[in-house]
Amino acid sequence: GDADQFASFSGLFVVLDELASKDDLYFSIHKTQELHSSFKIVFHVINFLKQIKTSFSKFDRLCTLDKGYNIAVLETIGSLTKDLANLYTNLGGLVAAAEINKNQDFINKAVGNIEKLVDLRLISLDCNTPWTLDLIAGTMDDLAVLMEDVG
Repeated sequence: GDADQFASFSGLFVVLDELASKDDLYFSIHKTQELHSSFKIVFHVINFLKQIKTSFSKFDRLCTLDKGYNIAVLETIGSLTKDLANLYTNLGGLVAAAEINKNQDFINKAVGNIEKLVDLRLISLDCNTPWTLDLIAGTMDDLAVLMEDVG
């Protein structure tokens, strides 16, 4: 199960740490740097995977008829983008992290707007309606045009 997979990754993490830290092993400086780099990558990826598992463990499906549940799923996806940006930051991918953070801001704004549209009953998050998210996006576009026209 999941526990076995995390244990395996944690075992790899420990081995990499030990190899990178051993003074009595004669690795070249380049190999030692690669071991430290691998250790860092495995460490941060394991933490990211644990965050995903924790974040989504409370959900047994992505869509229900419960508006609050669906909004919580969307908010969790927004949170996941923050975690992904942090992973990139920790691994030195600052440009990618900045782009992901821009997307997170967009997701947070979209979730807030979806919540308002649902409250106003202008849309519904209906799992049985194909393309519900397309309908939401279309409604948001229509409202933006209307607001621009009205001023």
